[in-house]
Amino acid sequence: MNINQIKGFIDRMGGIEGVIGTMGKVQKIVGSVQQFAPMLKLMFSGFGAKAATKRANTSPASKRKKKRKSTQTKRKVKTTKSRKRSSRR
Repeated sequence: MNINQIKGFIDRMGGIEGVIGTMGKVQKIVGSVQQFAPMLKLMFSGFGAKAATKRANTSPASKRKKKRKSTQTKRKVKTTKSRKRSSRR
């Protein structure tokens, strides 16, 4: 594009003020789409071929494994001489 074509395009857009106004509108639209995109992503994740194959391939939820018991034995609490003396009094 040469300079005359660019100048003609800007004049058709309403001059510099028109271009700036249009850019402001475009920025608002882009901001709205960016805010709305996560919701659309969430909504459309439940539809489509990928979701259908995921549902078909998933197995029913398995039960949790039981917690393995510890192999360590509990330590006996040793009483000290001072405790024995205090308990006698």
